[in-house]
Order: sequence, then C-alpha cells, then structure tokens
Amino acid sequence: MTERDATSGVWVPVTEEGDIPDAIRREGAWVPRPLPSDVVLTTSTHRGLAQAEQSLGRLDEAAERLPDRSSLVYYTMLREAQSSAALENASVSLKDVLLAKLPGTKTVPDPEVEAITRYLDASRRAFDKVREGGCIDLPLLGEISRQLGPVPSPPGEDAGFWRERTSWISGRDGSAVVAHTPPGPHLQATAQQWQEWVRADHDIPLVAKIAMGHPQLELIHPFAGGNGYVARLYVSLELVRAGVLRDQILPLSRWLDRYRDEYHRQLRVVIETGSFEDFMVFFAEGVHQLCTEQIHLIKRMEKLRARHLEAAPGTGNARRVASELIGMPVTNHQLIAQRFRISVKGATDVATKLQRAELLTVKDNAKYKKIYIAHDVLELLSSLDPVPPASDDAVFG
Repeated sequence: MTERDATSGVWVPVTEEGDIPDAIRREGAWVPRPLPSDVVLTTSTHRGLAQAEQSLGRLDEAAERLPDRSSLVYYTMLREAQSSAALENASVSLKDVLLAKLPGTKTVPDPEVEAITRYLDASRRAFDKVREGGCIDLPLLGEISRQLGPVPSPPGEDAGFWRERTSWISGRDGSAVVAHTPPGPHLQATAQQWQEWVRADHDIPLVAKIAMGHPQLELIHPFAGGNGYVARLYVSLELVRAGVLRDQILPLSRWLDRYRDEYHRQLRVVIETGSFEDFMVFFAEGVHQLCTEQIHLIKRMEKLRARHLEAAPGTGNARRVASELIGMPVTNHQLIAQRFRISVKGATDVATKLQRAELLTVKDNAKYKKIYIAHDVLELLSSLDPVPPASDDAVFG
C-alpha cells in the first residue's frame, strides 16, 4: 500500500519485516492528526461529562471518610498494576503480592510479583511529581516506561526511550484492531504534538480533555515498553493534577477490561470519523460507574472495619490492629510489630487474640513461615469485578 489520507489522520505502509498480521500490513499503521483545541458537543454529551465530574468529586469526599485512605489508594494502584501485567500475560493474585511484601521473609519474589512492584513504585513517583507541580509530559511518562523493565534504564532520552518496532492493538480473540503510529519520525512528531496539547490551556471540560488525550496516547504508543499502563495512568495523573482527585482511587482498568471489545470499537470510531464525542460518552459513563462502585466499596470497607472493631478483644493493641486489618489482610508478627511500633512478642500476643476472635486465620506456609490472613478482607477485595458479559453488546448493543 501507499501512504493515504483519512478523515482524522494518515495511514502509513508497514514495511518492517517480521511476524506482523496480514490485516495490519494491508491497512497500514495509523498516524493521527494533532488534537483540536476546542470541540463542539451536544447537550447530552455535556450532561454526561458533568455527571462524571460530579461523581469524581463524590468519590474523593467518600474516600476521606476512611480512617486510612491509603489502603484504598494502594488497592486501586495494585488493581491497575495487575491489569497491566495481565496485558503481558502475567497473572498475579492480590494475596501473592501481599505475601511477597511481608517483612522478615528471605525468599526471592516471583518475576511476576517483581513486575507488579515496579509498576507500583513507578506510579508512586509519578504522582509525587505531579502533586509537586510537575508537568504531565513525555519525560515523566517515559520515565515510568523505563522503570517498568526488569533492569530500569537511567533517566534521559536515550535510544531506549522511543518504541522502535511496529506494534498493534489485539482483540480478545487475538485479532489485530489497529497498528500504532509507526516508529521513527512519525512517532516522535505525533508524540510531541500530543505533549504540547496536554500542556496547553483549553476550554474543553476536564473529563472531555482526558477522553481525548487517553485514546490519542494509546494509538501513538510512543515508548519502548509499558505503553498500556502509561496510557491508563495518564487518566489518574490528569485528575490529580487538576485537583479533582487527591490520589489514584479511580480503577480505570476495571472498566476498560470489562468492556474491552467496546473500547476497541470506540477507538476505531475515533480513527474512522475523527470525532471523539462517542468515545467521550463511553468514557464518561465508565467514570461515573467506577465512582459509584468505588463509593460502594468504601461503604463495605467501613462496615467491615466496624465489624472488626466490634469483635476485637479489649481496648489496647489488639483493637488498634483490628481497626486496620482492611489495610493489611495478609500479615505476620514482623509487620504488626513494625506498623504499630510494638515488640515482636507483643505482636505475637495480638495476633493470637485476633485469631481467637476469628478475625485472623493462621497459616504455616513453607515459603513465608507463619502468616495471618483476614479472609473477609481478601474476599471483599478479590471479588470486585463481575464476570464480563459474553459480548459487550449485552451492555452497549
């Protein structure tokens, strides 16, 4: 094929050798045009965007009711990291991650768990920089990308910064949805245009801006690795930068994974029409639904904490630990001692009391020695996502 114009971009021939799907070779790679500085939207779309932003505000307020907001932040960050690892065919359970983080264990974490840890560390640093006034730009996102590899590369726009091979979005059945912007001058120019657009001031509503910036970044796929994670993380970074959320408590991956077919269809609509409005409607509905689900989760966490306190024996350290089991559903003597600044013997006594109160279950694990598990917390956090419908048409038909 030869290079050809389209409504919202340019199709460029794929000349690279290798195992590239025939559909990609026939269609080519997508080079989007620069994002517009203003958009005209229908009244109903504006209402959906406003509803999404109001829901974000309610979510942030609800999170403040938790005695320890950091537990919700951690589980949200972990959910995003687990989802991104799954995109690379790595499946890691919540329990596995929590076990690997227990102090006093001398085992070498599994590679998949180490990958999750890198995701978490990279995102924490990114949010810290944004909260300190840093820009959301290619250097920041590229730094996240570099930190996700088994051997994180040093800062600086070296040869490993940009993607150097053709890549594409795959559907659930393995079919090719679309090829990302081809590596080389097209990729670098398009990514720079995206960066300038993100940095500029717009009159576009915040949720609409994010609903334009995210798919554009997903279609560009600029970095050598971790692009899917970076494109999803961009959403929460923008919300924190704008002051709508204080930290990452919106689990975007839950919506995109649940309705991946529809997400891919919406990306094709953007490509084929040049309009982001349908994607905005889809994205705003996702934000609203996720906020509603997270608020419901917060209520369940509050009720579970109240039950723990009601069942906790005495008024001392056992009650203190019981009040924070939501944030430490997998624990051991060392973690209790460190977190609550008590002796290991005192931590052992506390764990024994909570075991008798049926708040903790003791397990003798050959790899991690003696551990304690709050099964009700694990069950709550491990059953958040319903089974996806057989087809997204069940929801978006």
